[in-house]
Amino acid sequence: MKQLQNNRWQHGTEYETMDRDESSFLELTGTDDTVPVSLADGREEVLDKSLLYKFIHDYAKEHGMLQTMHALVFAQQKHEGQHRSGKKHIPYICHPMMVAVQAISMGFDEDSLVAACLLHDVLEDCEVLAEDLPVSEETVHIVELLTRNKTNGYTEEGREAYYNAISENKYAVILKLLDRNSNLSDMAEGFSRRKMLHYLDETERFIYPLFEKAEEYFPEKKAQILVLKYHMESIRTTVERLTEGKSIVQML
Repeated sequence: MKQLQNNRWQHGTEYETMDRDESSFLELTGTDDTVPVSLADGREEVLDKSLLYKFIHDYAKEHGMLQTMHALVFAQQKHEGQHRSGKKHIPYICHPMMVAVQAISMGFDEDSLVAACLLHDVLEDCEVLAEDLPVSEETVHIVELLTRNKTNGYTEEGREAYYNAISENKYAVILKLLDRNSNLSDMAEGFSRRKMLHYLDETERFIYPLFEKAEEYFPEKKAQILVLKYHMESIRTTVERLTEGKSIVQML
């Protein structure tokens, strides 16, 4: 046991003293391509769409969440054939279903919110009109707030307008935090290195301020909100640790 501990310590020491003259994350990790990742069987089991579907369906049925039940069927139909982060074996529907499961597990189980979790990408990615959504006007509005304008939604002004509008709706705030939490968890599987850096920069600039709004809207859920913030901060600091402590902005 002592020898094993010594070996681990030596491994850590060697890692810290490795030659790391690269000036940026891109240079340190290679060219600006998609990070090569092989998903373990365990991850595929976690993202089993039939299990996710059954959990949401059964929960919604037990709690009389009619919007969620309609949204679940609708989202699965509209996302049919789409895949997550360029990985052909991960159906895209797993993402909105996982966001919905996270919402339920953290106690954000209002019918309109969970239904919006399931539908939050259909307007943007599935050529669906808002009036086609099988949910209430309140839920449609949440989904519309989460939908980016593809023409100018990624400009500086577009981002500010997008996040300012989200900040005015309590369910949109929580949904955006849950959505970003899911995307950060999966970005190593499909994002290029440069996209990862820009995504983390946007997270720090626009997502972090939403945590304050979330605490204002849901003071009884501060512990759950803290867990979300801890997860995002852990990913950001891990990336900075890998780049000699440089901030995300310095690496861009």
